[in-house]
Amino acid sequence: MIPGVGFDCSGLTAWAWGRAGVRLPHYSRYQQQVTDPVDPADAQPGDLLFFYNPISHVGMYLGNGLMIDASAPGKPIGVHGFKWKSVVAVGRPR
Repeated sequence: MIPGVGFDCSGLTAWAWGRAGVRLPHYSRYQQQVTDPVDPADAQPGDLLFFYNPISHVGMYLGNGLMIDASAPGKPIGVHGFKWKSVVAVGRPR
């Protein structure tokens, strides 16, 4: 989270999981490293979806092919569809 501006992608996921009592680091690559790997076929709402190589974006899976993410500070948080072939990893916070 960037005070007075909004969320970046990993700030949003860290904030959301923090509300559930789970601490996540603030960078998408680090979030992928501290979550349990999940096969995309077994993804559940709340799992984190990681994009690009090296990983540089994260969103939260909502189910039914939808995710929520913050693309950049100052831009609105969005709910939208995604393509599984674009996902490089799925992680479940513990």
